[in-house]
Amino acid sequence: YADGDGDGFGSDGDPVEACSRPVGFVPGATDCNDEDSSVFPGALEVCDGIDTDCDDIPDPTSCRPLGTSDAFIHGSVEGMRLGASLASIEDWDGDGVADLAVGAPDQDAGRGAVFVFRGPIATGTRLSEDAYATLTGVGDGDATGYALAGLPDLDGDGRSELAVGTWGDDEGGNAAGALTIHAGGGDGDLSPDDFLVRYEGERPGQNVGIAVDFVGDIDQDGRPDVVVGAPGDDEAGVGAGVALLMPTATDGSTLSAADAVARIHGAVEGDFLGQVVNGPGDLGGDGVPDLLVAAPGDDVGGDDAGAFFILDGPIDSDRSTLDASTAWYGEAAGDQAGGAIGTPGDVNDDGYADLVVGAPDQDVGGNGAGLIYIVYGPTSGTSTLANADARILGRQPGDRAGNAVDATADIDGDGRHDVLVGAYIDDSAAINAGAAYLVLGPWSGTSYLTDAEGGFIGESEADVAGWAVSMAGDLDGGGVEDIVIGAPGGDAGAEEGGTVYIIASEGLVF
Repeated sequence: YADGDGDGFGSDGDPVEACSRPVGFVPGATDCNDEDSSVFPGALEVCDGIDTDCDDIPDPTSCRPLGTSDAFIHGSVEGMRLGASLASIEDWDGDGVADLAVGAPDQDAGRGAVFVFRGPIATGTRLSEDAYATLTGVGDGDATGYALAGLPDLDGDGRSELAVGTWGDDEGGNAAGALTIHAGGGDGDLSPDDFLVRYEGERPGQNVGIAVDFVGDIDQDGRPDVVVGAPGDDEAGVGAGVALLMPTATDGSTLSAADAVARIHGAVEGDFLGQVVNGPGDLGGDGVPDLLVAAPGDDVGGDDAGAFFILDGPIDSDRSTLDASTAWYGEAAGDQAGGAIGTPGDVNDDGYADLVVGAPDQDVGGNGAGLIYIVYGPTSGTSTLANADARILGRQPGDRAGNAVDATADIDGDGRHDVLVGAYIDDSAAINAGAAYLVLGPWSGTSYLTDAEGGFIGESEADVAGWAVSMAGDLDGGGVEDIVIGAPGGDAGAEEGGTVYIIASEGLVF
C-alpha cells in the first residue's frame, strides 16, 4: 500500500502486488491520514481535535470539550460576564467543604457582583441567582468582583473570608478604587457596607483593588497582611503603579491607601506595577513571607516587554522595584511578561520554591500565541526570561496563552504541582471560544500546549473560556482539587451572561 507521507503506514488506496516491496509502499493499510506524517497508528495523542493515533477518537481522555464538564454555573443577566474572576474559599460556611467565589464585574452598568457557591459542587447546572451569598456593587463602573481572593479565617469564627476588589469605586476620587474584606458565613444578599475592613484609594485613577492576594505577616507585627494592586498610581510617574501592603483588621474600619504598611512603587511611568500581585509565602527559607509583583508595562526588555520582581520580607517601609532582590525582565517588546503568576512550590525537588510566569503577548509560538515561563528557585539578581529554566509555548497565533495561570495543586497525584493555563482567544472550537490547558509538572526545555496532558476547549464563538482559571479546592469532595474555568462571554444563561465550568479532577485519565 502506498505510504504517501513516509510515516511507515500505508493508506487504503489501490494496492500493488509485487514480489518485492516498491519504494514508497508498505504492507498494511492502517494510516487514517496519508497526507500527514504525524498521524499514524500508535502516534502520541495530544489535545488538538485531531485523531492522531487513528483510533477514531480525536483526543486523549483528558482532553474534553467544556460542554462535557461535570458542573456548570451560568450567568442569567445579559452582559454580566460571570466568570471573569474566580477564587477558591477554603470554607465560607463552616461545613468543612471548599466553596467557590465567582465575579461578574460588568453586571448592572458595571456595578459588578460577586456570587459565593457552597460546596460540594459535583454535578448539575446552577444559575447566578442560585448562589448561597451575593454581593452587589453600588456605583456605576465600580467593577465589583474584578479581583477576588479567598483569605484564611481572620476573625476566629472558623470560617474563611473573602477579599473583593472594586477598582472603579469613586469614594476616594474618580476610579480611585477600593477593596473590602468580608467575613465568611454570610448568606443571601450581603450588604456592601458589612465588611471586616475596607481600603480606599486616595486619589483619582489610582485603581486600588485591581488585584489582591494574601501575603501573611510580611511586616512581622503579629497580624497578617494583604497586597493590593493599584496600577494607575502616579506617585512615581504617570501610570508607574504601586502595590500596597495593607494590614488586615476585623473591626469594620475604613483605611486609606495612605495607611499602607508599605508601598512598592513602579520604577518609571507606564510600568503599571500592581496589575498582578502574588503572596508566594516564604521563598527564601528564612521563615518570613516574601512578595511577588509584576509590571506588564516595564520597558527594560523592550516597550511593554513586562517584568516581575521578588521583594524579600520583612517589608515594613516603602520601596521601589529597583530595591527588589530579584528582577526578571521580558524577552521582547510587547510580551507583557508577568501578566499572570503562579506559585507551584518545589516542583523539581531541589528544596526551593519555583515560579510560573505568563507572557500572553509573546510571539515565539506565533504572533500573540503567548508563552509560559518556568523559573526554578532559588533565584536572585537580574535576568531576562530568555534564561528561564523551561518554557511552554501557545498553540497558535493569537491564543494569548498565559493570560491566566494557576499552579497551586497536584492534579495527577505524583507529588508535584501542575499548571493550568488560560488561552482565552484560542480558536480550536470556534473563533475566540477560548480554552484552558493542564500541563503536568515537572517541566523542562521547550514544550507546547499542543502536547498538554489535559485540554478543556471552549464551546462557542466569543465565549473566551480561560479568561480566568483556578484549581479551586476539592469542590466535589473527591479528595483532589478540582479545575474551574471561567468563560465570561458564554451565552448559555443569557447573552454574555458568562459560564463557569467545573471539572472533577479525579475523573481525568492521563
